[in-house]
Amino acid sequence: MGSGEPEDKEPRFEWEDEIESTIADVQGGDLTFFLEKIIHADEVLHDGHAFSKRDVNQLRTLAELATPTDEDLINALDLFVVRIGWKRMRLIKKRASDRVSDLKRGLLTPLRKACEALDDRDVQLEFVQDEMAFRPQHRDELKEAIDAFLETAAEQIELIKATSKSGKAYDNDLKYYHVHLTDALLEAMGCPILPSRLADDANSWFLSVVRLLAGPIFGRELDRDGFTSLVREFVDNQNSNIRTEIDKFRQKQCGKVSK
Repeated sequence: MGSGEPEDKEPRFEWEDEIESTIADVQGGDLTFFLEKIIHADEVLHDGHAFSKRDVNQLRTLAELATPTDEDLINALDLFVVRIGWKRMRLIKKRASDRVSDLKRGLLTPLRKACEALDDRDVQLEFVQDEMAFRPQHRDELKEAIDAFLETAAEQIELIKATSKSGKAYDNDLKYYHVHLTDALLEAMGCPILPSRLADDANSWFLSVVRLLAGPIFGRELDRDGFTSLVREFVDNQNSNIRTEIDKFRQKQCGKVSK
């Protein structure tokens, strides 16, 4: 621009940041291909999409969505399911104690034995023979890599143990992220109402949307899906953040007045 004034930019929604990597991963690919691999066993695709026309209409009603077009909304919903679905597929469903046991038995014990073998005199001599494949630096590099990995593995085990002490279900954090991403999607799609926590959570429009979007990913066992408490937690956290920002604004304004 010749005027030297900064060019106005369209506001960027959190949804766009969250979904950016997923868009890159599926670039040039058929979303239906990914959805077929991700969709919950009890669910089916609807003309290659995660949600039926009835689902889309229900979402519009619950969230009072006048925009976007059905095509744009359906595409966003498919990306939503791919984003959460991929994360769900990577979840480890074993108990924490079994995960730790498997790591120790399958990785840590063999690697420690490898380190002991590298310290064996006869093995060390293998690395200093003329006209052979091994070189002294190979042993040093291998031992250094194993030592570093063992340290990282110890951190991994401590994190697994800490997770187990929380008493949360194995998919609790993913479901909370699902709630968070639902809010981000609704904001980007032009939802005019904020998530609210009602006295009767079962009648919360936001909870209904969360469960609607969860169907193709987690199934529809609504009586024990855990979303009621997670929506309550999310809205409480959001309200707390809003109050914090209001307090900061008030303190800033008071500072201006006192000057």
